[in-house]
Amino acid sequence: MFKKILCLLSYICVLVGSDVYSSIEPYIGPQFYYTSTRESGSSSLDGFMGGVVAGASYSKRCIYTDVRFSGAWNITSITGSTCRESSLSDYTLDWKVGYAFENNSRGSLCCLQEVIPYVGVGGQYFEDKQSPGLANLKYKYKKVFVPVGVIVKNTYGPRYRYGLQLEVKPDVYSCLDVNSTGVNIKSKYAFRAELLNEICVPVCQKAVRLHINPFYEINVFGRGSDTNSLGVPVNIPQYSHWSVGLQILASFVY
Repeated sequence: MFKKILCLLSYICVLVGSDVYSSIEPYIGPQFYYTSTRESGSSSLDGFMGGVVAGASYSKRCIYTDVRFSGAWNITSITGSTCRESSLSDYTLDWKVGYAFENNSRGSLCCLQEVIPYVGVGGQYFEDKQSPGLANLKYKYKKVFVPVGVIVKNTYGPRYRYGLQLEVKPDVYSCLDVNSTGVNIKSKYAFRAELLNEICVPVCQKAVRLHINPFYEINVFGRGSDTNSLGVPVNIPQYSHWSVGLQILASFVY
């Protein structure tokens, strides 16, 4: 049965992707966004963050894969109505594999219509250093997640592509260090929506692409519990942060 399924997928892949080009597309660029963080039962802290995005995607016939790194740090104070202030840093690395349904009826590199469902694996490190706070708390969240999503793209003219990417990222493992003390926390999730805008510039029968992508993301870390040095239970509240911002990436297709 398994062999029959593989044969069927291979046959569909040949039919769907027989005229689709293969490409490697490295990309890099800055990102800027407004973020708001909140612990359950507390007021939110808000500010601006900036950083870099880098990675590479590969497609051949109906196979699509992408490796991406994202790093960001606060570029303004993350503050709220209380006297608290946070210093944030956020690092994410993920790998996705998908099946690309593509239409190349117009025969142009910049005029493909695509629908790409995908799945992958990734990891995130998120740090929130709070001050003045009690003992200047430093929260270090670490998680492993499984991104599941879909990319939809269309064209408008020979040089412009637009689309939408939706992605949910359920945790498969998560933990928290509070001032270097490990705490088990409940696994939660993240969700991301990104508007895709690509401007294509042919260069020597290849293409340079400028990506201007607004996005929204929410990330939730579960609550946990620990015991302090006196043996008293300490509850760690659920922590969440959402962001809205812009990525500006440059890529080269070859």
